[in-house]
Amino acid sequence: MTGAVSVRNRSWRRAGALWIAGLVVGLVGGYATLVADPVLVVPELLVVLALALARPRLLGVAGAIVGHGLMWSWLLATTSVNCYSLLIPGEAPCSVTLPFQSAYYGGPLAWPKVPGWWFPLLLALALALVLAGLVLTAKRARSASAQA
Repeated sequence: MTGAVSVRNRSWRRAGALWIAGLVVGLVGGYATLVADPVLVVPELLVVLALALARPRLLGVAGAIVGHGLMWSWLLATTSVNCYSLLIPGEAPCSVTLPFQSAYYGGPLAWPKVPGWWFPLLLALALALVLAGLVLTAKRARSASAQA
């Protein structure tokens, strides 16, 4: 009897570690894709694919989805654009904490003066990712406990 309990405890520890590893991958990947370059989603997806192959299935993926959604939600919710006027109104330099910052290095005229219309859509997507990851986590945890 104690052997079965020991195996079950190790299984839950492994599942928790897998979910936390996915969460960390999602946090780092979410930050990299919004702040550095959207192409950095490719290495994140490769790591998430590797997590998907580990048992218990999909718990690492669920953690990655939650982490990615949390990071995007935080970055989008704290985004700001601060423009300082010069003598020429159209060329005010801006300090910005916008996503995809590398795409805006085209000079002062390329900097947006207000966050784009797509910000609320990205924030809604980020929150939907968090919710989807939590639902997937709950389903996988429930099925894992039913199998034990």
